[in-house]
Amino acid sequence: MIGADSLGAHYLVCQIASAAVLLPVGYWLTSGYVFKAQRGIREFIRYSLAVLTNFPMQLLFVWLTKGLLNLPMTLVAPASVLFLGAWNYASSYWALSRSTGAEK
Repeated sequence: MIGADSLGAHYLVCQIASAAVLLPVGYWLTSGYVFKAQRGIREFIRYSLAVLTNFPMQLLFVWLTKGLLNLPMTLVAPASVLFLGAWNYASSYWALSRSTGAEK
């Protein structure tokens, strides 16, 4: 994203370019090393849909903690990283748990 931004690309283009690189790499690493799941197009689509929920979930978390609860950003930012880590693990588990390596 930083490279595309430095070339003058719109942030939406930067986000799409980042997803185009990170989704396949993240899927390959997560399905193989974390969950030892069977790999396939259905699993990749399910994983991608799960991971793409990160942005709206982070917005919701920040809106709740900063917007409604008025917590300082010095607490909200690190808490959102922890929240997203847990959310990402749970959503990846949902996406990949249906195809474990034992089914191969």
